[in-house]
Amino acid sequence: MIGEQHTDPVRVGAIGRGNISNVYLANCRDLLANLDVVAIADLDADRARTQAGQYDITETLRPECVISDPRVEGILNLTPPTARFETVEPTIAQGTSVVTEKPIASLPAQGDELARLAAERGVLLGCASDTFLGAGLQTCRRLFDAGAIGEPVGAGAQRRAVLPDRARQPARPRPPHRQRHADQLPDPHDHQPAAGRPDDPGHDADLHRRRA
Repeated sequence: MIGEQHTDPVRVGAIGRGNISNVYLANCRDLLANLDVVAIADLDADRARTQAGQYDITETLRPECVISDPRVEGILNLTPPTARFETVEPTIAQGTSVVTEKPIASLPAQGDELARLAAERGVLLGCASDTFLGAGLQTCRRLFDAGAIGEPVGAGAQRRAVLPDRARQPARPRPPHRQRHADQLPDPHDHQPAAGRPDDPGHDADLHRRRA
């Protein structure tokens, strides 16, 4: 619940054993001492058992059992996007906090409903990519706040890649990732320019953002 103080690691139940789960579970085991993944679930029980063995997780359960397990204080939701709402909604409804991979749901209205329900139940609801809430960026923020690098005067990031052309796939959402990474660090000037040119010339973009 919001406002609770923890001296012991928060007991987490993970739901979903996709490829991205390796990043989350490795970080929880090796880098985030304040989290303890006590159970993992997947519709494919064999895959869940494989992850449990690899990341020293004591129990494998059905998804609904992880949600209802009284030991679990928070849910890490790594299900496919189409299953996010049906996993997060009952978790919040019973008063358990959730962090989920992006997107939070398949439809904007579903995301609005989850936010409303979380506020009503007084629980935490977080949604972000593994990079934003991962060990790397969280360590950067901790060092930044501690003044470990002195007074920052500027920062930059660049990503260049050739996107695949299989059936004109939509561009992967990398630029928003980089913008969000910058957003989490205090900016004394409240000013962040950004520019991008996707693979498709018809979608050229020149973005300029100023925080309110």
